[in-house]
Amino acid sequence: MASTQTSLPKVRVSTDENSGFLSQGNPASEMSLDGWDGIALEYNVDWPLQLFFTQDVLSKYLKVFQYLLRLKRTQMELEKSWASAMHQDHTEFAKHCHDRINCSISQQ
Repeated sequence: MASTQTSLPKVRVSTDENSGFLSQGNPASEMSLDGWDGIALEYNVDWPLQLFFTQDVLSKYLKVFQYLLRLKRTQMELEKSWASAMHQDHTEFAKHCHDRINCSISQQ
């Protein structure tokens, strides 16, 4: 039984200066702190699919991917901020209730 190998689309970090990513010559200190802006998709498309997935089409897919990734980052940050605000409100409410109980006990 012979094994066959198939070529899957490759994903890598983009280093294109025009799209806001690092060029290979730039120091890593210029990258965003979390590295999310350095993530991009790159596909190697074989014939005959390359007739449909031209460089222009692939660059549009890259822009959609980057937009969706930023949208997901925004969602994650909003959820984290919401959870933090809810925790803080709950903590302040619990402290307020505890202070009221202590105040009423000391008045008796």
